[in-house]
Amino acid sequence: MIIRIHIVFVLLVFLLGGCAVNQASQRTTQPAVIDNSALTEQPDENTPYIRELLESIEKRNLAIEKDPLWIKWSYSGIGLKKLNNIPAEKYPDYSKFMDNGMIYIIVHPAYFVFFHNNKPVILRTPDNFDSSIVDIFLKDGPDNRILKLVQQQQRNEKNFIEQITTDGKLVMLVLPKDYNNHPSYPYGSGTEDEYARYINEITNGSGSAVYIESSSPTGGKLLTNDLIMLLAFLGKIGAKSVLVGGGYVGRCQEEFYNYVSSYSATGNYFIVPEISIFSPEDLSEKKAESLSDGEKINFQAASEFIISRTFGNVNLQHLSRRYIKSLINPPQVASNEKGNLVDIKNENNPVEQTEKIDFLSYICSFCFTNSTL
Repeated sequence: MIIRIHIVFVLLVFLLGGCAVNQASQRTTQPAVIDNSALTEQPDENTPYIRELLESIEKRNLAIEKDPLWIKWSYSGIGLKKLNNIPAEKYPDYSKFMDNGMIYIIVHPAYFVFFHNNKPVILRTPDNFDSSIVDIFLKDGPDNRILKLVQQQQRNEKNFIEQITTDGKLVMLVLPKDYNNHPSYPYGSGTEDEYARYINEITNGSGSAVYIESSSPTGGKLLTNDLIMLLAFLGKIGAKSVLVGGGYVGRCQEEFYNYVSSYSATGNYFIVPEISIFSPEDLSEKKAESLSDGEKINFQAASEFIISRTFGNVNLQHLSRRYIKSLINPPQVASNEKGNLVDIKNENNPVEQTEKIDFLSYICSFCFTNSTL
């Protein structure tokens, strides 16, 4: 009886600490395939385009996401199209958003900030809603090397989703089912829904972004009907590659990857190191130090750690070089105290601004985009 209670307690700790660890008995060791072709691309020709993309994101953040009306709307629920609500005959319409035959799927975005059991609860000052909870988390530089690494990975994930949705590329978010009732979610009933605000903020009302729910908040599997629906969607859009990011590596992310890929008859599946997040429970200070120098993540070391955490049961593919460049290097555009966009290399030189965007026009445009697909 004592042994049984101890086993149940250990399993409960794993579940509450984040996405549950996959059972080793369900794995078979096999060589992992790592596609490094993206690392040989020449990024220079894409630099002006990426800069323009980053400027567009910053302009929208200033013109829209600081607007009190937008902030109020962002707390009203997830503003994305849910895959369950898209008619099957509309699936092929999403093929135009694919990135050269690729779809990006992010499992449980920002899981650490919102749902990890042993996490610092991030609170905003009263009446200050200018920044999301994730942005507040990213502002401080923790001394702990493990938290520093998680923070870096979270920043990469956030920046990538913002860039890919602004770029109009197809991305699907796998959100924890009934996340408002998650025992470790501190922004549930009776408070502002901070997770909804964050998801709305990073997806920018993009018609190229959709979401689906995992069958539980602590696992990466889907309900059977949702799995069938997802596979039909991937087939209808003709996805050649499915690139999976999010977290946690070796936990929910791997569970989603193995579950979906094992039933899929088409497409190649890959874990993407640049947008994957490790659970703090799986890291030591020494391991975190080997994965990051405190400024940049060593993606080669991260790839090796993913393989070790997944027993070689997944294939890896790096992001396109143009995205890697923008994730590693800080954005070259920011706002000064007057709220104007400036070139960081020359703060006396304001970037040309577009006409101020009206919030209601933005929301109407968002609704129209999603209703026509």
